[in-house]
Amino acid sequence: MAEVPERKQHPRGLAGTIWGLEHVQDLVSVVVGVLLAALAAVVLVQGIVDFFHDVVTQPLLAVGLVAVIRKILFVLSSEETVSTAELALLIAMIAVFVAALILVSRYDRTDG
Repeated sequence: MAEVPERKQHPRGLAGTIWGLEHVQDLVSVVVGVLLAALAAVVLVQGIVDFFHDVVTQPLLAVGLVAVIRKILFVLSSEETVSTAELALLIAMIAVFVAALILVSRYDRTDG
């Protein structure tokens, strides 16, 4: 003869109240966690959209220009010989950064 599994009885009294509160707490924690994850995703997507829509390129170009100038100064101050191709590439990068800064400042979207 097969035994019928017993149904698990929920505790009664104070233990039942504590058991119920623990389960409600678990449910609230899951709901809050899901909401926080959804809000984090919304903020991330909105940040990415704002970044590409309202990109402020001048500071980024200025940082790149400073980095290239710093690299040139470092290369020229070292005791190793510098190849002409490397120096030409760095100078070309400076020209590109300066041209980009001029174009960005000339055709800034906030003017229109």
